[in-house]
Amino acid sequence: MSSGTGTGRGPGSGGPRPSTLGAVAELHLHRIDGTKRAGWVVQTVQELYAAGHPDHHPVADEGRRSILDDYLWTFEQGSFIPHAIWGPALGEVPDPVVLLGEEANPNGGTDLVVADDAPPPAWAAGFDRVHDVLTADADGQERERFWQSWQRDFESEA
Repeated sequence: MSSGTGTGRGPGSGGPRPSTLGAVAELHLHRIDGTKRAGWVVQTVQELYAAGHPDHHPVADEGRRSILDDYLWTFEQGSFIPHAIWGPALGEVPDPVVLLGEEANPNGGTDLVVADDAPPPAWAAGFDRVHDVLTADADGQERERFWQSWQRDFESEA
């Protein structure tokens, strides 16, 4: 499934190959032609879920969390990925996919799929794998610089 206006796909789907830079967490940066990220995020979530990887999706904006929640129900006819919109009052949750707006790991997830703004660097480093999409605009270039800096910072601490 394409990400709407872009051509990028999640890992293993025949789309652009991620670049793995590997610091504390494996970093997978995926490039798309457009600027719409939601379709790519849902494709990646579907693939991680099918592979048995619990994951997290930091989405700072409540409205965007709601949109991603809807996509996880409707991205393909007859499909559903079990997930939770998490808040601190929920504590630990068994759901394999968690949409959250703050630093937490309520399901012991191993993958972080960035669905919105770049996450706090130290928190992202605590996951086994971090996936992000680079859009074909100035925001994508800025995001790539952020991750390059993140990579350098953690390599210098190792």
